[in-house]
Amino acid sequence: MARGKDQTKAIQDAFLVAYSQCGTVVSAVKALKGTKASVSRATIYQWEGENTYNFRDKKLEALQVWRESLQDIGWERIKAQKPTDNPVLLLSYLNAFVPEFKR
Repeated sequence: MARGKDQTKAIQDAFLVAYSQCGTVVSAVKALKGTKASVSRATIYQWEGENTYNFRDKKLEALQVWRESLQDIGWERIKAQKPTDNPVLLLSYLNAFVPEFKR
């Protein structure tokens, strides 16, 4: 049975929230399994390919939210480090976010 526009958008929104929290389609689909917003990976990729209700852009925004949450975790861990801790996390962070930094 085909979903209506409002129902599809609601399911998309639920998926996007889950996706922004876990960063993968598989994990987001698993998080919604058994709920009213349960959806398959194939449907997600179909929505993305067809850009159903501007889904492609919304998915990119949700991915950026997830990436920023990882940046926040990295920054908090860097701030918690002692001078004697291994500097790999700090160096990786600098390489990723300070283009002019070269080790």
